[in-house]
Amino acid sequence: MDAIQQAHQERLHAHQAQVDAASQPHQLRLAEAADRDAAERDKAPVRLTVLYTLERRANDDERHRQTIVNIVCAYLRMPYA
Repeated sequence: MDAIQQAHQERLHAHQAQVDAASQPHQLRLAEAADRDAAERDKAPVRLTVLYTLERRANDDERHRQTIVNIVCAYLRMPYA
């Protein structure tokens, strides 16, 4: 390999190292976002199960109906991140 080709390869390698270093924080943010999304998807069926259970309880027991409505409304009013 002559000197020109070697210099070109070294510049190319240095540039790739810069690109990799610059994109690493972005890749980490993407990975963290994917982890959060997966965790939220796992929680969704649990939330729905709880809501359906509360609905059945409210339909079956009039004494607790208003309390259950209050709980569901409070949950719906919670800030969404």
